[in-house]
Amino acid sequence: MLKCLKNVFLLVVVTTTVYAQQQPQYEVATVKLSPPVPLGTPLPINLGSVNNGTATLTNVTLSEWLQFAYGLVSEAQVSGPDWIKSRDVRFDIVGKASPGVSRDDARLMMRNLVAERLKLSIHHEPKEMPFLALVVAKNGPKLSPAKLGTPPAQVPAQIPGRLLPCVLRQLRPHRGAL
Repeated sequence: MLKCLKNVFLLVVVTTTVYAQQQPQYEVATVKLSPPVPLGTPLPINLGSVNNGTATLTNVTLSEWLQFAYGLVSEAQVSGPDWIKSRDVRFDIVGKASPGVSRDDARLMMRNLVAERLKLSIHHEPKEMPFLALVVAKNGPKLSPAKLGTPPAQVPAQIPGRLLPCVLRQLRPHRGAL
């Protein structure tokens, strides 16, 4: 009996060690709560960038963090309590790995980071969602095929104009609104 228990214990230790080694992790990672800012203050947001092995997210909600980690394209794909989408709870995340890490590997490391630091468990479930589809009209397509041998339209390299700074502002409901 004692020999059997030793073998089971050894199997659990080996399995746990192998599992831990298979999970890619950042060499160094920091997760901090962003400090609160007064209403109307411009807020720089980085929804996820990977440069030279460093993944950075700045002023992101937990929902946006999960969107980056799992490669989701819509906020509607993340469900949870209201606070995960609230700007009142924001995070600054920096994860450093080897310089040659791919974006997909950085996302996998980000999934492991959110599970490790926040003790967050994820489950997937099918969910019907609205979408837009580009379909051919009842009378058929109205686009004509391109003619072979015609040069492509010349597009200017630069279009003159001005680049204006974009500032996100939080709207407050009007007291006289319905």
